[in-house]
Amino acid sequence: MSTPPLLLRPWRPDDAPELRAAIDESLDALRPWITWASREPTPLPVLEARLAQYAADFRAGSRWRYAVVERDTGLLLGGASLHPYPGPGALEVGYWVRSSQLRRGVASTAAAALARHAFLARGVERVEIWCDPGNRPSMAVAEALGFTHAGPRMFARDDGSPRPMEVYRLDAPAGLRFPPGVDVRIRDEPVPAVDSPPAPG
Repeated sequence: MSTPPLLLRPWRPDDAPELRAAIDESLDALRPWITWASREPTPLPVLEARLAQYAADFRAGSRWRYAVVERDTGLLLGGASLHPYPGPGALEVGYWVRSSQLRRGVASTAAAALARHAFLARGVERVEIWCDPGNRPSMAVAEALGFTHAGPRMFARDDGSPRPMEVYRLDAPAGLRFPPGVDVRIRDEPVPAVDSPPAPG
């Protein structure tokens, strides 16, 4: 299957049902590598609250998480993100693809687009991709896009637990190898704030 035209847009709370379906079909593949997958499955209201937080972070400019959708159909293909974990002047690109949409070039296309976006729109000096040791598909994406392996390091993410990661880095957009012939757009307009319902539980 070829890569379809893609749209990367901020997550919305009303994406929760389709995200639930994407997670459910992909959970076995996601759990070993993605921190939030270890807490799944969660009830739909919890997922809605998580997406509302993603939207709030996007509005605040603290991190940018995007739904990756097929532009012509609106089908949710996965997610991609820019995180501040590497520190000042750098952003980390994260990505995942639902199991039914693998091997279509979605991860490499989304990651390349966000890496370029980080340099040109966010003004960073360096972009990194962090991969769990053993996650060869993710490492293959970083290598195919022209990122340089910077070696293993220990990092602590939001949960505060240090874990080993294989770090790849890119120091300029000119070094990026973008998948040829793929149409991808990034929508950066944040989701407007709304009155939030009480947190579940």
